[in-house]
Amino acid sequence: GSTHNRWKIENIELYPDNEVSVFNEWGDLVFKTKSYKNESGWDAEGVAPGGYLYVVKVEGENKIYNGKLLIIK
Repeated sequence: GSTHNRWKIENIELYPDNEVSVFNEWGDLVFKTKSYKNESGWDAEGVAPGGYLYVVKVEGENKIYNGKLLIIK
């Protein structure tokens, strides 16, 4: 079978109560989940290669982490 690379979010295991969203360059939501875990992480199935924006919200902290994500297939 084929191997899937999964998106690893550094230190996400320290914040089990999280919400992760990924948007394309036009601002459309392409992926969203709560309680993201790296071992069962997103493999970008069904989205085109290119640049995306991620947003990670952490419950209990008034912090939002965001940045760019490059998908290469």
